[in-house]
Amino acid sequence: MKSPRSVRALERLGRVRLSESFFLREFLYSEISQIEGIPNIPDNPGIA
Repeated sequence: MKSPRSVRALERLGRVRLSESFFLREFLYSEISQIEGIPNIPDNPGIA
């Protein structure tokens, strides 16, 4: 699986359920990455 390159692809990735309680989108946002201007998108979503 390639790293998402569009907003729509990132939205789809965020909807991946990691467990009964968690979705990947809960881990994609980081206040520190926003302050530093660093995108918090996994390089290899297949292993994320």
